[in-house]
Amino acid sequence: MKIGEVVRRLWTVAAAVVVLAALKLGAALPGAWIDTLVTHALFAGALAAVVARCVLRPAARAAWAAVAVGTAAIWATELAGGTDTRTLVGAAPGLLLVASLVGRVRLRPHPHSAGRWLGALSAGTGGAAVLTVAASGVAGPVDLGDARSAYVLAAPYAWLAAVAVALTVVVLSGRRADLPLHTVLVAAAVGFGAAAAEAVGAGAGVAVALGRSGLGVTAALLAVAAWLPPAPEDAPRTRLALPMSAALGAGSLVILVGVGQRAGTVAVVLATGCLATTVARAVVAEIEARRLASSREDALTDELTGLGNRRRLALDIATALADRETDEHVGLVLVDLDRFKEVNDTLGHQIGDALLREVSARMAAAAGEHLLVRMGGDEFALLLGPTRNGRAAQAAAHALVAALDEPIAIGELLLRTRASAGVALVPQHASNAVELMRCADVAMYEAKTAATGDGVAMFDAEVDSVRRNVVRRTDELRIGVARGDLVVHYQPEVDLADGSIVGIEALVRWRHPTEGLLAPQRFLSLAEQADLMPTLTRIVLDTSLAHARKLADGGRPLELAVNLSPSCLLDPHLPRVVAELMAKHGVPPGRLMLELTEDALLPDPGRAADVIAALRAHGARLALDDFGTGFASLSYLRTFDVDAIKLDRSFVSRTHSSPRDRIIVESTIKLGHALGLKVVGEGVETESAYRTLREMGCDLAQGFLIGEPMSYSDLKLYLLKRGPRGDEAAGPDPAKAGASARALRALSE
Repeated sequence: MKIGEVVRRLWTVAAAVVVLAALKLGAALPGAWIDTLVTHALFAGALAAVVARCVLRPAARAAWAAVAVGTAAIWATELAGGTDTRTLVGAAPGLLLVASLVGRVRLRPHPHSAGRWLGALSAGTGGAAVLTVAASGVAGPVDLGDARSAYVLAAPYAWLAAVAVALTVVVLSGRRADLPLHTVLVAAAVGFGAAAAEAVGAGAGVAVALGRSGLGVTAALLAVAAWLPPAPEDAPRTRLALPMSAALGAGSLVILVGVGQRAGTVAVVLATGCLATTVARAVVAEIEARRLASSREDALTDELTGLGNRRRLALDIATALADRETDEHVGLVLVDLDRFKEVNDTLGHQIGDALLREVSARMAAAAGEHLLVRMGGDEFALLLGPTRNGRAAQAAAHALVAALDEPIAIGELLLRTRASAGVALVPQHASNAVELMRCADVAMYEAKTAATGDGVAMFDAEVDSVRRNVVRRTDELRIGVARGDLVVHYQPEVDLADGSIVGIEALVRWRHPTEGLLAPQRFLSLAEQADLMPTLTRIVLDTSLAHARKLADGGRPLELAVNLSPSCLLDPHLPRVVAELMAKHGVPPGRLMLELTEDALLPDPGRAADVIAALRAHGARLALDDFGTGFASLSYLRTFDVDAIKLDRSFVSRTHSSPRDRIIVESTIKLGHALGLKVVGEGVETESAYRTLREMGCDLAQGFLIGEPMSYSDLKLYLLKRGPRGDEAAGPDPAKAGASARALRALSE
């Protein structure tokens, strides 16, 4: 609730109170004939308003029911008239108001806490004091004075207790802007003033009029309080234990000095003890409130660094967005340390924690007055509250990154760490807290993955659109894999010695529901990122081995080549899967060729060597694909046991036009043969390339000149056309090879 709203409502309540008080005081003047009518109408209306509140609103219904009973008791006090009767019912409204206010207290102390015991002692002594005075008015004085003295002590004390409890609830519930509680507090104070005025006036006409008027205003205030909207539950807590204690001490002094000469010793002692224990209870409650506040602070604090945590950030973002004016910005910076995992993995978590503490201290100094929190792990966030300068967030992000430029000393180690920061703003990039966090995260990821830059990136809607498309396409791929949308096409391999078809390479395709047949370049990287390669590889192996078995059963046993991705050679379960599928489809050892690219061997050569050895043990043969394009091709020939090498198409396509490429291809063929390996030329698209490879002694050829990637049904027709041995009498047709090669190359890309 805004301050202006609170002020406006307080003025409304104050105006209503003034009008009611003026009306009631005017009606209560001696000789005012309308007194009775106004009085009873006021009480009846107030009681009806509170009862309606209890019926129509479920929140705190029990507490307001006690207020309704208290309002009825006030009316009964007005109807009672006589002093003796007033003695019996005069304290009831205050006591019932105390009961209703206790129902609003949110604190729930431990059953054996000091506060619980002090509360019981306060209630016991107070109740004993009131009952002692009330009993003296009925059974006669027992060192307590007459009934008038009993009323003097009972009614004002009960209302004073209501004031004390109302003040306690306002303070300890932390509702500075809770208008109902404040109005109840004012009502209790007016009730105390009315009872005290009538008692001190000893039955004087003006005093009685003031008392009756005050009780009427109290009833009206309670009716108003019943329908005022409460403050939100998370309103800031206030701590006014000393002012509350001073007020209760003053109340004790009023009782001791003002009525001590006319009341019995026992009642005065009990009343004084009640007020004293109430003060003590308030102090204990304040201590408990501080403990609760400390627990809340701990819940919002990161234990390792002492910064705020994710919950603290969420609360502060909500506050900043609520306080933001139309022309103001709220900025969020997400910061992630680069390669921090390596510190934990190599130096241990103790060094990692020490590094995080030092990083936090440096960034906190750079953050200044702005909120810096640790989100978890090595991720931090900086919140810039409402500001008219939209560029301040980006400047703050640069400051955070620059704070880590200097090396950090951890014991005898000198560590250098860098960070990447993403910046997002409200309202430029987002309109709410969730979107703001997402946009900052997108920007931070962009800063981390950018090849060049200063480590800071502002949210970019175009970059976000690309990422969203990647996520969408990945989800589509997951669904497609599960639905069976992956299909396998085959490209034939020819023996250059006699032109016969001796093998086929399995090539996966994705039959997209709206975009048609997609080549592997369009989705394999997504499959790697989404950890779908094991499933995809199994589908390709299962499908292609089944087709190879059918071809063999039909009299066309062909070698089957299947590509393996980099992640496959890090999967220790792959050899078992390959063995199971070869056994399932009855493909004999040596008939399956698994093709490896150089980048598949780079991540972990030792682990890859173990997987390769296991694959060979199960009868699979291995080929090194795209040979000549990497930095370690020759080294891998020495390290890994392979059966064939496949010359990259970039060399094969230029053998007739580039003397250097011709020499490289010819030398590689000789090297392969010297090592006992078969050599396959890829990308054969022209008759000249075909003949050149055959003249150089290359073993096999593959490319659009020989055959394009085709479905299994098309492959069967293709093989049938080429005859029993798979060779065409006329060989490849140069006239049709050029056009078909260009068209098919475009299809595969």
